[in-house]
Parts: sequence; C-alpha cells; structure tokens
Amino acid sequence: MQYKQWSVVAASTISFTVCFMVWMMFAVIGIPIKAALNLNETQFGILVAMPVLTGSLIRLPLGMWTDRYGGRIVFFILMLSTVVPIWMISWGTEFWHFLVTGLFVGVAGGSFTVGIAYCARWFPRHRQGLAMGIFGVGNTGAAVTKLVADGLLARDPELSRRLAEHGSADVRARFSLERMADDVEALYRRALSR
Repeated sequence: MQYKQWSVVAASTISFTVCFMVWMMFAVIGIPIKAALNLNETQFGILVAMPVLTGSLIRLPLGMWTDRYGGRIVFFILMLSTVVPIWMISWGTEFWHFLVTGLFVGVAGGSFTVGIAYCARWFPRHRQGLAMGIFGVGNTGAAVTKLVADGLLARDPELSRRLAEHGSADVRARFSLERMADDVEALYRRALSR
C-alpha cells in the first residue's frame, strides 16, 4: 500500500507541475504577443488574467468530480482537455483568438483542487499534511515556465524580433513542440559544455 501511496503523490506532483506550467504560460508568452498584436495595457492584463480566472472558477466543479469519479481520471481528462487549446495558441492571429485559448488553457489551474483531494484520500489523517505538502511543490511549475520560456526567448534574440515583426505565423513555425524540444536540448548541451 505504501508504494501505491507515494506513487500517487509523485505522479500527482508531476502532473500538477505541468499543469501550473501551462496555466501560467500567458504571463511569459503574453509579452511577445502584446508586441506582435500591439496590445494596450488593459488588453494585456485581460489576456494574462483569462487563464487565472478560468482556473479559479473551475476548481469547485473539479473538486466535486474528483470526489465522485476519482483523481486519476479527472487529472487525465483535465490534462487532455488542455492539449488542443495549447496547440491552438500557435494558430492565433487576433486578440480574441488568444483570449479564447487562454480561457480553455486556464482549466489547468484547477489541477490544485484535483491533486489535493486525490492525494489526501490515499493517506491516513496524520500523514495527509506531508503528502499534500509534497504535492504542493508542483506550484513551482509557474516558475519553471518563467525560466524555460524566458530562457528560450533570451537565448534567441532573432525569435523575439520575429515575434514582434510577424506575430503568430512565426510563433506557429518556431514554437512547434518539435522545435521547442530541440531548443531545450541545445540549451542543456550548452550548459553541460561549460
């Protein structure tokens, strides 16, 4: 039983970290989007706030579904439901495109509620604090997004310039999953060679 308990905590923490990375993504990629679409401060604020709003509002239903159907299936559906909106970001060309995708990407913010309810169920009351504390480490996903996305933009000034000049068509070409993986691998190799 103990192996299963800790595997639930580990898998939930990793999932939560990924969800928080996705949830806070607009805080970083919103800056080049702002430049590409010539957004004012209010529009930029709405763009960045959209996923946070959705994530906050979806927590109650996700908590109820976790109690009813179990954390594993709710986490799986939650993560799966964000894949299409993430992909659709690369096709955005207008402000409203990014607002709509931000609305749906924000569902990932509800992962906190799913994981807390799921992890707590696997532990006796006197061990729940430890399990939920470990799970809470997934909050670092927001920082990981900042570090990775900012690092990619900072290491490639040409990308930042193209984002500002050409907008989403270039984002689509450059930020495909395949190219992003290549960039992360290149950064990793450079770090190792130092």
